[in-house]
Amino acid sequence: MATVEFCYRCVTQPGERLWLVGSSEALGDWDAAKAAKMKWGEGHTWSVSLPFPVGTTVTYKAVLQAVLQLADKEPKYWRWQAGPNCAVEARGSSSSSDGKPLKVKHDFK
Repeated sequence: MATVEFCYRCVTQPGERLWLVGSSEALGDWDAAKAAKMKWGEGHTWSVSLPFPVGTTVTYKAVLQAVLQLADKEPKYWRWQAGPNCAVEARGSSSSSDGKPLKVKHDFK
């Protein structure tokens, strides 16, 4: 297995969350309701690290989950990352000189 760390810079509002959805079970098989939850960090960086079989190419996008506050209801909506799908090939740690996970970085637009 190879670990891939996905990082997105995204300025969010209270109650908003960033999720990662894509072409694998770990990413919800393109179902935003089953996506991988990303964790907020300093500098408005959201990240999640996930294992994939070595050699697997994963396609993915980030989705922003927001809440519209309408009286007593809080319906949720999703805003998908603009542009074409992103892709990364999971590589074994032997291909990394420092043994750290492969890190991919994006700006959410």
